[in-house]
Amino acid sequence: MGTDERYTKSREEKFLQVLAKELNLTYDELCELEPFIEDNTGYDDQIHCKIIRFQGDCEKYRNRIHGLENNQIFLSLDDWYSLQNSVGNFDD
Repeated sequence: MGTDERYTKSREEKFLQVLAKELNLTYDELCELEPFIEDNTGYDDQIHCKIIRFQGDCEKYRNRIHGLENNQIFLSLDDWYSLQNSVGNFDD
């Protein structure tokens, strides 16, 4: 694995750690849910928010993840960019 790949993987892992904290989960719990992140694009082809869909069983986390509905949550772009920016300032 090259330096660029390690850097990308490290940032992805840090982002998932920050996202887990935001969702009131541990990193391992979030990974168990197998999140998939996609853009919510309107008819105007503009991105309106992000959708985080969970492939795993969310039932036991239902009361902890605010806004969870049909195994997915919607994240505003402001919240998304805030999470992205916090990765650069992430402290272990």
